[in-house]
Amino acid sequence: MEPENVVSIPVLTTPVRGHAARPVVPRPAAITETFALPVQIYTQSDVSKLDREMEGVIAFFEQAAIKGANANAVPQISFLMNALIDENKLNILHKEDRDKLGSFLHTLREKAPVVHTSFATDPKPEFLMKLIMWFRTQAHPYVLFQVGLQPNIAAGCIIRTTNKYFDLSFKRHFEDSKAKLALALREKA
Repeated sequence: MEPENVVSIPVLTTPVRGHAARPVVPRPAAITETFALPVQIYTQSDVSKLDREMEGVIAFFEQAAIKGANANAVPQISFLMNALIDENKLNILHKEDRDKLGSFLHTLREKAPVVHTSFATDPKPEFLMKLIMWFRTQAHPYVLFQVGLQPNIAAGCIIRTTNKYFDLSFKRHFEDSKAKLALALREKA
């Protein structure tokens, strides 16, 4: 029997080649609430807008409570806020859901990882949504994107995070192959 004030942390074991399994204590997540983030919400500005909108919704219900107005009246909300509420099956008429969502959006705005991507031309929305879904399933469920244009890369893209840089552009590939091309041209001549 454990005392009431002790918090138990699950300990996982991972096998290491040639050694006995060692315990691994999972790191606490920066975002404590588990919400599903719709794929339509993918930029920092989207999250900032939703955070401000949620503050307005909370203020609306606080003012309605002070005035003694109809508790079932709902303010006009944006398409993105509606998608977020529907995806997580929340009811903004309940104060607990509003507070959780407001806290989540504020924490997401402050701590979500951001991936900077640069393309030669505007990417098609379908491609961008697939890329976002891939990053959210493989890297982090709350990853946000900052999409930019760099026409000088010709084709492909450049992906940058806070500590990684991936140049997947045709320009870099061509520069890497310049010596091979020059050698091939000399052999033909």
